[in-house]
Formats: sequence, C-alpha cells, structure tokens
Amino acid sequence: MTLNMDAPTGDVTVQIPGGNDKPVDGFTRKDCASISGDVPAAPVRWKKPLALLKGKPIRLEFFLKNARLFAFDLAGSPAKQ
Repeated sequence: MTLNMDAPTGDVTVQIPGGNDKPVDGFTRKDCASISGDVPAAPVRWKKPLALLKGKPIRLEFFLKNARLFAFDLAGSPAKQ
C-alpha cells in the first residue's frame, strides 16, 4: 500500500479495523510506521505484512497530523509489505 501525501511538519499513520471495529492485530495505528514528508508514493508498513489480508474485505482508518492525503493505492504495493 502506498500513499500520495504531504506532511513536511507532521505525519500519517494507518490502521485496519476488523469486523468489531477494533484494530486487527498487527495492523493498529501503533503497529504502523509513521510517514512524513512530501511523498508521491510512500509505502505503508505495519508489523505484519498486508498480504495476510489478501482477499478479505478491509476498511482503512487514516490518522493525519499536520498532513494532507491526496490518494492511496493498494494495487501498487510492494510484495514484501
């Protein structure tokens, strides 16, 4: 998963809530590496690989601090996320 974002003085994190609206283990906001800077395709990384959720419906929650999110891409994800 990649983000097109701008956060020169802030950051962005992402979490994936499960069916009970609680974050999926390994995909919480705290499990996500904080992303900052002006980046057209910043990779999102959690403690677990996103590939574990392949084929399952998911929701995404974005947390922005002094940041702008323009787009996200799931199809262009590097294989080792």
